[in-house]
Amino acid sequence: MAKKVVAPVINGAVALKTRENLNQNQRDFWKRLGVTQSGGSRYESGRPIPRPVKKLFFLTHMAVVAGAPCIAPSMCEKYEAI
Repeated sequence: MAKKVVAPVINGAVALKTRENLNQNQRDFWKRLGVTQSGGSRYESGRPIPRPVKKLFFLTHMAVVAGAPCIAPSMCEKYEAI
């Protein structure tokens, strides 16, 4: 039987914690997702993050690809390699 995959919660608090763990400023962190610094600031302050941005966030900062180094170890423990 296949394991059930639970979608991770991605919100402003998770984004802020991830950015702080990576020791990046807002401009550099959000630029990788095609989001401006001011847009990222709004998300980190509680504005809902659109689904496409959440998907990019997951692929950029949370997904563990087989053989690739994990850049956010706290998240890598929760998700298996894809």
